Amino acid sequence: QLPDDAKNFQVADDMFRALMSKAHKYTNVIEVVCTDTIKTQLNKDMELEEMLTFMKDILDQCEKALTEYLETKRKIFPRFYFVSSTDLIDILSKGSDPRAVMVHMSKIVDSIDTFSIGNPNDPEDTASKDIYNLVSVQGEEVPLPQTYACDGPVEDWLNGCIESMQKAIKYHIQEANAGYTDKPRHEWIYSYPCQAIIVASRIWFTNEVHQAFGQLEEGNDAGM
Repeated sequence: QLPDDAKNFQVADDMFRALMSKAHKYTNVIEVVCTDTIKTQLNKDMELEEMLTFMKDILDQCEKALTEYLETKRKIFPRFYFVSSTDLIDILSKGSDPRAVMVHMSKIVDSIDTFSIGNPNDPEDTASKDIYNLVSVQGEEVPLPQTYACDGPVEDWLNGCIESMQKAIKYHIQEANAGYTDKPRHEWIYSYPCQAIIVASRIWFTNEVHQAFGQLEEGNDAGM
């Protein structure tokens, strides 16, 4: 993604490794820093201070370019602001492997531990990149109404995962709300995801309160 800066970093890295390969055998810092011992062994025209300054300038430039690059990714997927730069680099470097990215999901989405990835109808299909379940940090699994394929740039398919998650929660809330009167309370509670049950319970509670106030306004003192 940053070819020019990668080349510059390689130059600094090679120089540092060459420097350390010569310096590591000396136990006297003064001999290394204050004499031409290392310069002579490296066959360089630059003084040690110049070499160190040169490497620092390159690394500063690479760090600036990397920071700007990470910022572009965070603007595309704002939840990347929740993770450290180190974690974000790991996510971007493994973006083509959704299973490797899932270890960071709890930092990206509150209370979500991971997404189930694969083919729910064929557990042996390890090549599938489809998500089909949300898994909370408590271990509750929430099925998606439709699977979602984690293809393309990681910031794009993560946006798709979030959208699929929101659609799934909305779907299960609607289902729980519609099924409120169809089952005994103890069965209804265990038929839908916890969040859907909580929201649907509040919806029906609010409706019942409005109905009670309406009956009181009509003169029915037993409305409550």
